[in-house]
Amino acid sequence: MTAVPERDVQKLRKIAGLLGSEVDAEAIAALFAARSLAARCGVPLIEALSSALVVAVRARQSSTAWNPEPAPTTAAWVRKVMTCRDAPQLFNSEARDFLRNLSEQRRAPTANQMKWLDDLHDRAIRHFNMGKAA
Repeated sequence: MTAVPERDVQKLRKIAGLLGSEVDAEAIAALFAARSLAARCGVPLIEALSSALVVAVRARQSSTAWNPEPAPTTAAWVRKVMTCRDAPQLFNSEARDFLRNLSEQRRAPTANQMKWLDDLHDRAIRHFNMGKAA
């Protein structure tokens, strides 16, 4: 593996962060910037990005704040959303919009979104359990 200069690796780390942007133009611009930087270093794009990734992972692992939390399984949060959407009468318009947005997104909810989803789900479960007891 050809060495990519440290300053270029740092630039690639920043550029690589933009590759996952939800804004297509931003992601495409980042890809072109990464390709240009790799060409300037004389290495294939995949090799340059690999170098940046290795450095980023090592930095993250050596950080004292590195404490990955297990992500909730997709199926679990999706089931919670679907349960809540089965009882729209329980929620105000803001909560219904939140649930609709969650059901349309592809990525897992953030920690704050999960907290709100858990609260809504608990309310829906209590509602469904009361209906069974009657």
